[in-house]
Amino acid sequence: MPATLPASDSARRHAAFVNLAVITAVIYAVELFVVRSSRFALHPQLLSGAVVLDLTVGIPTLYWVMIVRPGHARASTILAAFLVSVLGARLVLPVTQHQFLAYERLLAVPVELGIIAYVIVKVRCAGQALRGAPATLDVPERIDAALHDAFPNPIVGRLLATELTLGWYALASWRRAPHVGDATAWFSYHRKNGLIALLAALIGATAVELLVVHLLVHAYSARAGWALSAVSGIGIVWLLGFVRALVLRPVLLYPDRLIVRGGIQWTADVPRAAIESVEHGWTVRAPGKRTPGYLRATPLVQPNLMLRLRTPVEARGMYGRRRAVHLIGLSVDDPAALAEALRREG
Repeated sequence: MPATLPASDSARRHAAFVNLAVITAVIYAVELFVVRSSRFALHPQLLSGAVVLDLTVGIPTLYWVMIVRPGHARASTILAAFLVSVLGARLVLPVTQHQFLAYERLLAVPVELGIIAYVIVKVRCAGQALRGAPATLDVPERIDAALHDAFPNPIVGRLLATELTLGWYALASWRRAPHVGDATAWFSYHRKNGLIALLAALIGATAVELLVVHLLVHAYSARAGWALSAVSGIGIVWLLGFVRALVLRPVLLYPDRLIVRGGIQWTADVPRAAIESVEHGWTVRAPGKRTPGYLRATPLVQPNLMLRLRTPVEARGMYGRRRAVHLIGLSVDDPAALAEALRREG
């Protein structure tokens, strides 16, 4: 019996959303009929007010009663239901009657303040959770763990976790040593393959472009110039964080597993028993980047070490991406040493 409960809960949730969709469709059909009827032309103000009330108050209320109150969605989602209802009312009402939606402008300020306050509270809670996270976790894992359940939609937490991680590496990691924990050995991948030089050149080119574009655009529009400069500045910070993560997140070897890293772009925890073969050297022939099951862990450069796995493992990427992989390519500074250590550990 207990095994059937999740399916039953899922069925009830699905039924609740279906019922709400049907009732909402009926309400919109009735409102469209009213707006297009001859009576609407006789009493436009009275009927417009009734339509606005039904769509922007009635439907969010139904959403609360049928979806939020039974526990099928979080209370914070009522805001999205209200905003969608306001948009629906604007589409249903004639343009000449949009003055009845003027109160949405009055709600804009408290709604925005509420969103800002909600984000601040969630980030503070995440900060407390981050301080309590195990010290063995690296910065990206700790931030991700802290923000995992901080927001109703997990995608928001993943996006924010990646951006915060990049910001931390760009601005707060300059005196930090590589995070190796209690690994028996660690292997860098930024000294001999030209990866850092390539990204440094990209950062320099972006900085020059920022200056040139700002001067050109500023001559026509100061606001546009500063806006483009802000976007380019954020891009430079993003690139700095990406580069610092490559330096501070080496590949880690433990007695029972290998943690493959490519900065914060990809991380894979590979059990030693899952490794079928190890190939290394400049003669390694990597498959195409988009080959199913293949992961090029070190970004931008060709691999000099290839791991072939007996069973697939999950690779975790930026912004919450997940991939099942059975072939992993790396470009480490000392591929022979890593291959030998893997064989010795085996």
